[in-house]
Amino acid sequence: MRIVIDLQACQSTGSRHRGIGRYSLSLAKAMLENAKDHDCRLLLSGLFPETIADLQRTFAAYLPPEKIHVWQAAQPVAELLPENHWRCRTAELVREQALAELRPDMVHVTSLFEGSGDNAVGSIAANGNALPSAVTLYDLIPLVYKKQYLTTEAQQDWYYRKLISAKRADLLLAISEATRQEGIDYLELSPEKVVNISSAVDPQFTVRSASDESMLALRQRYGLLKPYVMYTGGIDLRKNIDGLIEAYAALPGHLRQQHQLAIVCSVQAHDRERLLALAARYGLAEQDLVLTGFVPDHDLPLLYQECKLFVFPSWHEGFGLPALEAMSCGVPVIAANTSSLPEVLGCQDALFDPRSIEAITGKMTQVLSDTQFAGFLREHGLQQARQFSWDASGKKAIAAFEQVYAQTDKMKRTSLLDKQPFLSAPVSTQKPRCAYISPLPAIASGIADYSAELIPALAEHYEMTLIASQDNVADNWLRAGFQIKDADWFAQNRAKFDRVLYHFGNSPAHLYMYALFDRFPGTIVLHDFFLGDSLAYVDLNDIAPGLWTKLMYEAHAYPAILAQRAAESHLDLIRRYPCSPALTLRADGVIVHSNYSKTLATQWIGAEPASQWQVVPHLRRLPHRQNKAEARTLLGLDQDAFLVCAFGMLGPTKLNQELMQAWDASTLAHAENCHLVFVGQNDSGSYGAELGAMLNDSPAQDRIKITGYADLDLYRTYLQAADLAVQLRTQSRGESSGTVVDCMAYGLPLIINRNGAMAELREDVAYGLEDQFSLTALQTALEQMFGDPEMRERLGAQAHAYIAQSRDPARIALAYRDAIEHQSQSVANALMHQTLRQIAAIETTSVSEQDWRITAQALAHNKTIARAPVIHLLVADTNADSIEQNLSTEARSLVESVLCQLDAGRIEFVKTSPLGLRYARRWAWRNFALRDAPVSDDLVHFQAGDYLFVGQHEIFDETKLASLTEQAGVRVVFDTISDAHALHFTGRDSDLIQQLMNQMMNQLRT
Repeated sequence: MRIVIDLQACQSTGSRHRGIGRYSLSLAKAMLENAKDHDCRLLLSGLFPETIADLQRTFAAYLPPEKIHVWQAAQPVAELLPENHWRCRTAELVREQALAELRPDMVHVTSLFEGSGDNAVGSIAANGNALPSAVTLYDLIPLVYKKQYLTTEAQQDWYYRKLISAKRADLLLAISEATRQEGIDYLELSPEKVVNISSAVDPQFTVRSASDESMLALRQRYGLLKPYVMYTGGIDLRKNIDGLIEAYAALPGHLRQQHQLAIVCSVQAHDRERLLALAARYGLAEQDLVLTGFVPDHDLPLLYQECKLFVFPSWHEGFGLPALEAMSCGVPVIAANTSSLPEVLGCQDALFDPRSIEAITGKMTQVLSDTQFAGFLREHGLQQARQFSWDASGKKAIAAFEQVYAQTDKMKRTSLLDKQPFLSAPVSTQKPRCAYISPLPAIASGIADYSAELIPALAEHYEMTLIASQDNVADNWLRAGFQIKDADWFAQNRAKFDRVLYHFGNSPAHLYMYALFDRFPGTIVLHDFFLGDSLAYVDLNDIAPGLWTKLMYEAHAYPAILAQRAAESHLDLIRRYPCSPALTLRADGVIVHSNYSKTLATQWIGAEPASQWQVVPHLRRLPHRQNKAEARTLLGLDQDAFLVCAFGMLGPTKLNQELMQAWDASTLAHAENCHLVFVGQNDSGSYGAELGAMLNDSPAQDRIKITGYADLDLYRTYLQAADLAVQLRTQSRGESSGTVVDCMAYGLPLIINRNGAMAELREDVAYGLEDQFSLTALQTALEQMFGDPEMRERLGAQAHAYIAQSRDPARIALAYRDAIEHQSQSVANALMHQTLRQIAAIETTSVSEQDWRITAQALAHNKTIARAPVIHLLVADTNADSIEQNLSTEARSLVESVLCQLDAGRIEFVKTSPLGLRYARRWAWRNFALRDAPVSDDLVHFQAGDYLFVGQHEIFDETKLASLTEQAGVRVVFDTISDAHALHFTGRDSDLIQQLMNQMMNQLRT
């Protein structure tokens, strides 16, 4: 489970120096210590830049830098100021988008009721998408005391908006049982939704030793000249400070003369004047009341410890943390008998009625006069404080998260697209508008034929417009039923569509889609995980110059395109590098036809992004099966012939030669009525030539045939006529075989090997060989199927029924709908479209150009890509690309060697510019003589955990450096070898560069 803790409570001006800030800091540490195998992250607000470095240092022992994220937004956003309305609402959406980028399983909001007067931003599902969320519930005091706290309409609107957010949360973590009951009663929540995790104090609040000199200095610093009665907390009305002053003034004269009353907290000037005037009215001398002002945390424990009595007279507390802090410091504590304080103190004799001045005075008098009672309270307090621990609170919080996650995960698993049942209710009464981008018939593409089957069924759920790049669409249903537009039209009309669906395959027929996707990303249906064959073809034949190189670089970085310079390596690179991650990591969602494709995705892009892919099986409409005898007549075959077919283009991955060898070794090769037909185009290279030679040498050469290219009519005729189909594969690259599904749809008994997606077929629908089968096993399968008509009949019928049940276009279209809509509400790339629309729709009289620009920059900054940390090497300090900045031959060789050895992470070359760091791609292309590609020197996108290697201190502005380290969590590494060389590659000393490369590699591996 990924837990993201929004730690603004430790940043906001209203909370960071008060109990909420201390509580949130300690609870976060305790949760991290008890998180077990959970993936925990911190989310910090960049709107409080002065707090970030301290929090990063504080949590450095708990989390690596890449797990501490900083989000940005336009400011100011204080909600009670009307001029901030647009920025405030926008910041909520920007923050929720930043959270979505992190793909959390649980978001913990440490303090939701913030932001009325500062730049804190907190909301739940303001964008309509409810991430699983938990909120720390400290109290509902403004709701309980509305007349005192919500005195203006603006305050009421702000607070009730926060209450609505709180009610949307999956879980409220109450800090006391009293607060838990408030949440249930006042927010009308079910009891299981509100969990008491209690509270504790920081370890610094304990009895400690201090010299007489240091204690004297402490008292003098805060004007404490006598033994004192202490209070700390806030100055809110409910804190009852007025009542405390009045009650203190009513103490017997000798006690007043012996003590001072110390109010230890920040006090605004107007409050200070009011409280001093109140004290004077009750007869207190100037030195009797001490208003210390703000006290740093390191002084507070000693101030507690030194006081004679701690009094907490609050009418209402969510927990009353100062009381527990004082008890932990060995101080006699008395408090109000209301809300949570009785459960904190755990002693009836220590409580008083806070509404009664006489009761407060009487209890203070009792403690100050009775040393035995004071000693009892001191010992009881120490024992009671041990009942509370952050460890226990952290464990309770994690357990509550786990319970919510288990329930949510169970719901997800029952609705996954490869489970049953599928969703059946319509998403809405109005169909979303969908742009369907794919080649269509009569393009010679299996995906074109696939789309012709899917589109009419998918139209039940979407209002569809087809985007194709072809002069003619040879399908009557598509031409009659849908608008068909070209890419230029779509580029002008993208805003009309709610969803955009791209069907990508390893074919040049999809070429027009790459430029569209680059400008208008959408959901991808990835029919082939490896796209290099078609990309290399269009690039190397100057149909789309540089496209393969560009996508190779984006997906696989410099090692791939360095190897690409040698033409003899191209075939190996096509087979080795899929290129598809360049598309899928930018997609609004990815749909594939097999779990095997998700396995490949896990290998290439990681388990986390692959987990968001959805599997929708390959569809197939049941064909109209003609008379088998007619099909044989058309093919010139005897009616009693036994026809075995292998369908699809021939090539090494189809194992056609293995099938020929097993055939020749079997009894079928010597049976006059047995025929083997390869229905498809033969390989045009050496493999095809070898297969042709094998055919000519076969003892059954007159009954073996390769048809060559088979149009749809011929292909279907062989499907009608065949008695048995054999479909073999090796080195699967994520494709799903349409020919396998076709064979099953026609009720053909089928021999397969369990390679790639074919391994996912049910065992009862095909004769399944091992992936790495032997020729003997294939020979046995052929002979067994030939000699057992009942087996063939059974397998064919079961295959036909399987397709009818699981691959029906209406059912598959429903699964597509489920997948698309689920991803539109859960994948961060898709949510970005929604966020932008929602920001644009915020009602406002005007928005400054600066606010728009900063918001756009913030959204870009907050973007998170699931990837390993990137090492950025500073290679140039200006925008100039002069020849003087070129690497020497020796230096270039060394750098290439390091790049090609890289087995983890990614290296990028960067340079400075007036707007910040930019990629130095043109520099790299020139220095390493890479194949031309349309790349540009964009601004660098840093993520937490990235590295920046800087050679010379003086070429990098220290302010910018601090911004990188604090705001983005970038680890900046200066060269320790030489201030003059380092990774600023203008030097010629190859030995230094070699040492530096070694240093960099060691740093990466560490």
